[in-house]
Amino acid sequence: MLIVLISHPNIDKAAAALDVSIGSLANPRDVPGIAHFFEHMLFIGSESEYKKLIKGNGGYSNAFTCSDHTNYYFDINPSLLSDALDIFAQFFISPLFAASSTDRELEAVNSEYEGNLFKDVRRITELEKSTSDSEHPYSDFPSGNTESLRTTHKQRGIGIREVLLDFYKAQYSLNRMSLAVIGNQSLDELQSLVINSFKDVPNKKLQKPKYSPDPYGEKNRKTICYVVSVKENRRLIIKWVIPDHQELYYCNNYPLTECLSGDYEMRELCPDLINEVLNEYVIPSKMSVFLTSKEFVSIATEKEKWFGTQYKKEYLPDEFIKKCETCDIIPELHLPKPNEFIPTDFHLFSKEKHSIRPQLPIKIKENEFYRLYYVDDSFYKLPKAYLYFEFRNPLRNVDPIHFNMNTLYVKLVKDSLTEVVYPAQLGGLQYELSAVKQALQNFRRDAPYVMAQFAVTYLTAEHQWNKDELFRCIDGITMNNVESFIPRMLNRFYTDSLMYRNLTKHQALEYMTLVEQKFQKKKHFYQPLFPRMLFNQREIILPEG
Repeated sequence: MLIVLISHPNIDKAAAALDVSIGSLANPRDVPGIAHFFEHMLFIGSESEYKKLIKGNGGYSNAFTCSDHTNYYFDINPSLLSDALDIFAQFFISPLFAASSTDRELEAVNSEYEGNLFKDVRRITELEKSTSDSEHPYSDFPSGNTESLRTTHKQRGIGIREVLLDFYKAQYSLNRMSLAVIGNQSLDELQSLVINSFKDVPNKKLQKPKYSPDPYGEKNRKTICYVVSVKENRRLIIKWVIPDHQELYYCNNYPLTECLSGDYEMRELCPDLINEVLNEYVIPSKMSVFLTSKEFVSIATEKEKWFGTQYKKEYLPDEFIKKCETCDIIPELHLPKPNEFIPTDFHLFSKEKHSIRPQLPIKIKENEFYRLYYVDDSFYKLPKAYLYFEFRNPLRNVDPIHFNMNTLYVKLVKDSLTEVVYPAQLGGLQYELSAVKQALQNFRRDAPYVMAQFAVTYLTAEHQWNKDELFRCIDGITMNNVESFIPRMLNRFYTDSLMYRNLTKHQALEYMTLVEQKFQKKKHFYQPLFPRMLFNQREIILPEG
């Protein structure tokens, strides 16, 4: 087992994550989804004790299954790290797989599956898998559902618990595990805790699993799938298979000193390797194309088994492939220009000593146009600043029509910023622009818990329009309506702002002044809100019981 220990005296949460280099690609072909179900069932048995310890002490626990690895993790009050590690390790030493919890966890897995049934991204992913080489484990149904997990073991004449135990015996071993632990103890103390907790995990000395490098096969080259989408969107996806180049990392396996940076830090340029991939693999004759639209329903002749996605698959004409191979270069498609947003100055502005806890925001300026809160960062000590602006105008809540126009306006602004924001995001800058959390997104096909969450908000919030009201008011909105709405929205508004982390109080005031000046240039419509127009969203206080 590879172990990484992190000691920090001032953390408010201790945590551990254990990764097993086995995922859904290791599913037995006759039990699709067993690796994912195994992840759900592993904590069953000592579950109540584990949950009580974690949740009762400010912690959190979860797990996830990928194609080639499965990850289990938790965090907890630092003083209870030792107790949590002891219980956590037992799941991998002697899993119980309580039979009494099987049906409940099967339903949990099935609920995840049903929650993704009408998500186009998941449907296309599953279709891409199911149309790949049927002999390759990549074509397997990775998430599983009640059908895939209940049928096979009955046909075998054995219980699902035996299937889980077989999977554990065949795939889980100490030498396939990696563990990371962070605590406020010294490194020596953390090492002792880990050894005491995990020393009895069986080491079966299993080999690293190997899979065929090509999940498509020649028969799936030069193909196109016309896919019927759920939403009104169109998407072109082109897939190529390229060799696994992980072994070309300059030290093969990451040195321990680079376990955090190895995935991200690129030190050497390999033009020969890049040219090899571009000239031998990412070429028209080796592509698989997926084209999605609701309009393909009239030509779809096949249906994917697990998600019911309708599609039509056919080979691309040789003439089309030749055109792709000999087409002219489009000047608009080029390598990125130098990114001006990549940071070079990592200076920390805070002069305060490292504090034990993050500080609370303080109000540093308030006038008729805005209110500015600021926090000096003497805790995280990272070269990043966060600027938050909330532009408040009650006009958006007047009726569902105005609410929809506000949402459309925000979407238009986001779309217009895409070209500018994209390189900034590549440079590590993050931004978010949103109207409110409420939106129209295939609500009737949302999972029941999503509908329930919205219903609670709708029933308790003072100003909230339901989905039917918003939907009935969307068709009548024109571009002229939105264009006339924008100046009215910006005629009077109030800005609440919070700035924190790596910036000084003076810089925060400068940034706020800059924002104000941008609007002041258009004085003919920028005015403060009347005091009675400025109100906060309120929710009903429900009586106990």
